[in-house]
Amino acid sequence: MAARASHLPFARLRRALLVLLLATVGGLAVLYWFGRQGSESLEEPGGVAEHAGAVAGEALAVSEGFQFEQQVGGQPVFRIAGDRFRAAKEGAVELEGVRLELFRDGEPYRVASERALYEPATQGAELTGAVEVTGGDGFRLRTAALELSPGGRELVAPGAVEIGQGDSLSGSGSGLHLDFTVDRYRLEGPTRLRTTGQSTAEPGTDLSANEIVVERRRHQVTATGDVVLVRGGDRIECQQLALYFAPDDKTPRTLLAQWQVSGRLEASDEATESVAVEFLAEQVNLDFEGDPARPSRIALEARPGEQVRLFAPGAAGVVREMAARYLVGALAEGRMTQAYAFRPVYFAEYPQSAPDRPMRTGQADQVDAEFDARGRPMRLSFAGQVRFVDQRLEGSGERGFYDLERGRAELFGRSVRLKSDRGDLVAPHVAWDRSTGLTTAEGGVRANLDDRSAGLLAGAQSGGQGPVRVESEQAILSESPRGFLFRGRVQAWRGESVLFTDQLRGEEAGQRLSAGGGVKTVWLEPASPGAPAPPPTEISAETLAYGRLERSLVYTGSVRMKQAERVLTAQELTAELSELDQVRKLTAHREVRLEDTATGKTVEATTAIYDLEARSALFTGEPVKLRDPQGTIQGRRLLYDLDTGSARMLAEAP
Repeated sequence: MAARASHLPFARLRRALLVLLLATVGGLAVLYWFGRQGSESLEEPGGVAEHAGAVAGEALAVSEGFQFEQQVGGQPVFRIAGDRFRAAKEGAVELEGVRLELFRDGEPYRVASERALYEPATQGAELTGAVEVTGGDGFRLRTAALELSPGGRELVAPGAVEIGQGDSLSGSGSGLHLDFTVDRYRLEGPTRLRTTGQSTAEPGTDLSANEIVVERRRHQVTATGDVVLVRGGDRIECQQLALYFAPDDKTPRTLLAQWQVSGRLEASDEATESVAVEFLAEQVNLDFEGDPARPSRIALEARPGEQVRLFAPGAAGVVREMAARYLVGALAEGRMTQAYAFRPVYFAEYPQSAPDRPMRTGQADQVDAEFDARGRPMRLSFAGQVRFVDQRLEGSGERGFYDLERGRAELFGRSVRLKSDRGDLVAPHVAWDRSTGLTTAEGGVRANLDDRSAGLLAGAQSGGQGPVRVESEQAILSESPRGFLFRGRVQAWRGESVLFTDQLRGEEAGQRLSAGGGVKTVWLEPASPGAPAPPPTEISAETLAYGRLERSLVYTGSVRMKQAERVLTAQELTAELSELDQVRKLTAHREVRLEDTATGKTVEATTAIYDLEARSALFTGEPVKLRDPQGTIQGRRLLYDLDTGSARMLAEAP
C-alpha cells in the first residue's frame, strides 16, 4: 500500500485548486471593475454608447483584446488577458479566450479557457471550453468547464476532468466537486489516480473507483464503487475503501476496505526472495508503521455465516489456505510473519492445479500460524475441537500443531483419536511425521489394529477370533519398515485371548513379533467334538517370539504354563501353530516340571511334548521322574493323559 501520502498528493491538488479559485474570482472581479468604468464613460453625452449598444445588444461595454498586470516591487503577482471582453447591464462579465496568471510563492499558476462568465452579485463564476490549469511543480488540470458556486463556497467540474502533478501524478474522472466550507473534494467516476514512488526503490500507486472523496479535516481519502488499489505487487479490490493519514497528511496510518474485498500482499524486502499472500473477506483493516510506512497488521472479517480466506504458497505448486470467521495477521516489510484465525477455522493444502483434491485439511476453533522468512506458512497451532486429515490419516483432539515443512503433526487432549489404514489409536497425545513415516501415541494408548498388524498378534494369541485391541502407555507405528512397538503395561486382546507384556514389537516385513518383560498370554484350546471346552491356557515367560512364516511361537526364561490345576514349568516353550494360528503342539525344554494338584502327581524331565490333538504329553529325560501319593518311579519316557491325568512309563524307544 502507499508508503506516503505524496503518492496520492491530495494536499498539493487542494492548494492548486484554491489558487485557481483566487485567480478566477480575482481576475474576473478586476475585469468587472474595468467593465463598470468603461460603461460609465460610454454613458457620457456624445460618447460611443450608441455604437456599443448596437454592436453588443444589451452590453454596456465591449472590448477586443485586453491585458492587465499587477506588480508588487517590480515583480508580477497577477496577470489576465483575453481575446474579447463584454460587460452586461445586469453586472455579468463575459470573456473569450481567457488567460489568467497568478504568482504564489514565486510559482506561476495559469488558467486558460475559451470563455468565462462572472456574476458579481453572487460571486459565482464559470469557465467553459478547453479549461486548463497549470502551475507549480508541473500541476495541471484539464476539463471542459469549471463552475464556481455563488459565494465561492463550491467549485465544480461537471464533465470529464484530468489532473496531474509532473511525472508523479496523473488522474482522471467524469467530474470534480470541491466544497470549501468543509474542506472536501470529490472526483466522480469512473476515476483513476496513478502515482510514482519517491525513489526508484519504491513502487507507484494506482487507485481507481467510481468515486474518490478527500476530506482534509479528517485526513481521510474514501473511494467507493469497484475500487482497485495497486502498489507494486500489492493489490486490493473492494466496493469501498477508506485511507486515513497522520496529521502531516503524508503518512498513511490505516486502510479500511469493505464489501467483497479481495487482495494480495507481497513483501517489499528485496534482500529476501519472498512470496505473496492473497485473501478474500467482507472487511479488511490494514495498519501501517515505519518510515516509509509499510503494512504492519492486517485484520480480515467475514459476514456472519461466511469465512474469510487467506491463500499462501507452500512447496512447489502447492497452495496453503486458511478460512475463518476472523483472521488477524502481523507483517514485517509487507511479509506475513504471524496469523491468528478464529471461530471456526479451516485449513487445506492442495495442488494449485487441483484445489478440489486437498492433500491435507484441518479444522479447529482457533489457529495460530507462523510464517518463514519468505512469508510461507510453516507451522500451525490448533485449539478447540481440532480435526486433521492427512492423506491416509484422520485425527481429532482438543489441541494440536502442524509443522507443514516436515509434515509433522501432534494432537493433545483427554481422548485424542487417530484413524488410519493401520487402525485406530486413542491417547492423550498422538503425533505423526510424514518425513520419517512414524506415528506415536503416549500417555495411555488404546489401539485397534488393521488386519496386517492384527495377524501377528493373532499368532501370538494362538488363534483368538475377532479384531485385535491393544492398550499400553506408548505406541509407535512405522511405515518403512512397516511395524509397530507398544511399551509399558501392554495388554493385547483378540476375542478371549489376551497378551500381557512390558514391550511388544511387530516387524511386518519379516512377519515377526516379539515381546519382552513380564510376558503373559491367555488363550483357549479348540474343543474336541462332543467334549467340554478345555480350560484356558495361561503362559508366562521373560520373552516371547513369533514367526508367522515358521508357524512357531517361542517362550523363553522362567516359562510357566497353567491349565486349570495343572502347571508346567521350563526354561523354553515352543508352540507349533496350524494355518489358523491355533496351537497344535507344545514342546518344553530344560528343567521341565509338571505339577498336577488334582491328581497329586509331579513329573520332572528334560523335555515335554504336548500333542493337543491326541490330548497327551510325552516326557523324556535321563531320567524322567514321576511322583504321586503311592511313591516315585523313574524312566526315560512317560506318557501323560491330559484329559484324565493318568500317567505311565513307556519302554525305551527302539
